[in-house]
Amino acid sequence: MAINTETARGQGENKLAKAIREARMDSLRVRTRNLSQLDEVSSVIFVGSSASGKSTIQKAVIDASTQDAHFAGKISVPRRVITRPLRSDDGHEVFHSSSEEFKTLLQDGGLGLYGIKTMEGGRTEPFGLEKPTLGKLPIFFANNVIVKNPASIQPSSVLENALVVGLYTPDKERERRLQRRSPDLFIKSPEEVAFRLSKDERSAIIFPGAHIIVKNFGRYEERVVPDMLLLIKLAMDSWQENSSLFSSERLRNRYLVLRHGESVANEQGVIISSPLNGIEDFGITSKGREQMKQAAKVAKSNGIHIGAIYASPFQRCRESASEFRQEYGYDGSVVPKFELQERDFGQFEGTKKSNYQIVYDADQKDPELARGFHAETTDDVARRISLLIKELEKVHHGETVLLITHADVGEIAQAIFKGVPSGAHRISIPKLLNGELRELSPVS
Repeated sequence: MAINTETARGQGENKLAKAIREARMDSLRVRTRNLSQLDEVSSVIFVGSSASGKSTIQKAVIDASTQDAHFAGKISVPRRVITRPLRSDDGHEVFHSSSEEFKTLLQDGGLGLYGIKTMEGGRTEPFGLEKPTLGKLPIFFANNVIVKNPASIQPSSVLENALVVGLYTPDKERERRLQRRSPDLFIKSPEEVAFRLSKDERSAIIFPGAHIIVKNFGRYEERVVPDMLLLIKLAMDSWQENSSLFSSERLRNRYLVLRHGESVANEQGVIISSPLNGIEDFGITSKGREQMKQAAKVAKSNGIHIGAIYASPFQRCRESASEFRQEYGYDGSVVPKFELQERDFGQFEGTKKSNYQIVYDADQKDPELARGFHAETTDDVARRISLLIKELEKVHHGETVLLITHADVGEIAQAIFKGVPSGAHRISIPKLLNGELRELSPVS
């Protein structure tokens, strides 16, 4: 089968496409029309049918992440999380879990990408990839659901600006590889084998949705690993350029953060961090209303011209935004953004506020420890704030943007702008007080 590569030189090329073409990687063919729509790279996702070579490339990338100085500390290769029984050919890139453990990982935010794939006979099987390390380029090794049914992938944001690399191996060659790799599968699960080699799972299914096609067969096969490592280096260049978003030279707008006024939860000394409780209840007190009016007066007296206001959907932030808007005289609408909602403190929901410190202590040791309390990690919050700023940078130009949010979220946002680890926000960033207006100072 001929591969439609769409490689008209220079036509519709962006910076990454040009770099790939000039690198002259023999095993690669660029889907120029697809790649031209990718303005920046936030991750790399490898897809391909069974026995197309994903595991071989994944092992090479993992080895390079520890042995090659160019990759060390700069890429994150999450393991696949599987619920099926372990097989003899499963390597260290696979993490086996029970169905219940998978659900817990999902609920606790431990998966960076997940979905449901349809198998033989119409049965379904959950799949997931562990959450990548924040601050590193994620390299995911997924399956064809990414291109067959991208709408089913969660979180949907993971596909935004993802460079999708499709591995193509002729179906007859895939069958031979599968026989060598997993001979027991042909005996124990012939129905599954038939499905993996069926028309629904044919190798060419990757063509429409991939940015890059990799010819992993014949004379090209020996070039695939070195070409893939070079491709990742080029993707890293694009990602690193984009990751410098928060430098003063890159930002198009000025960003201010405002913590909501004193809330009923603050007054009662309880933790209300879940949307189930905070969106429709626990608004601001009379003192909180006065704090927001004062914040608006401060903004006006300092000559701050606000061009856009975004707010957490929690009631205490919506009410705060209303008070600020009226006192300031802002005639635009306040746009709710879930990225600004309170950090979820998990099992401490509804308990006394002194329990915050338990999570903060864990943050400083390792942000991932917060998951032990079923709480959202500081890296999770940093990730959603980063995505929001990137979105706003595309929407606004030369404006002052006000973000009305919560203490932890505002402090973590400031940590991002200052280049401080998110887990150190409570020791490196001054506490954001109720009604306090603060500028998010970028890295100079």
